[in-house]
Amino acid sequence: CNCVFCFVHQLPDNMRKSLYVKDEDYRLSFLQGSYVTGTNLKDSDLERIRDQRLHPLYLSAHAVNEEIRRYLLGLKKARPFIEVLEFFHKNRLQMHTQIVLAPKINDGVELERTLSTLLSFHPSVQSIAIVPVGMTKWRDGLPELTAVDRVYARKFIRDLKPRMKQVEEQFGEPLVLLSDEWYLIAGLSVPSYRKYPDLPLLGNG
Repeated sequence: CNCVFCFVHQLPDNMRKSLYVKDEDYRLSFLQGSYVTGTNLKDSDLERIRDQRLHPLYLSAHAVNEEIRRYLLGLKKARPFIEVLEFFHKNRLQMHTQIVLAPKINDGVELERTLSTLLSFHPSVQSIAIVPVGMTKWRDGLPELTAVDRVYARKFIRDLKPRMKQVEEQFGEPLVLLSDEWYLIAGLSVPSYRKYPDLPLLGNG
């Protein structure tokens, strides 16, 4: 992938080499909880995941609109994410999903479309984490993105709260989760641990 928000591309030069490694290994997703896009999954990979029950996996969804998803991932062609969702659901495999939220790209109507689609695959989809797009000062030559500022973060949290509550009431648990970063940017208090039944996404903030 060549993601428009890739953190590797936003690092300064001359740091340790391991920081510049792009990882798309579903085995590490299973072992360590790192997020992968699933765009490089071959049929044989999916069959191995099914046969060896390598789940839950941590998958970056970003958008179910494939045109938007390919743009965010910097790819001209990729395995449609809906195929991965359908395979996992059919084979009773679990996944934690993530949406990197980029203002004016995959928010608003597109976000609701993504949420509704992912929720329709519960219980295979165990969680939907939403994190704000991260931007550093080392973005020279990279696609232009709109940063998440205090005003946007506050409005986003306020507007999404009713949807998050509706999902929790419908499924009996908080499946749509905002990373702490949203609250920190907004200048609001971070929810306490008591708000969550489990902490499978602790490493994802």
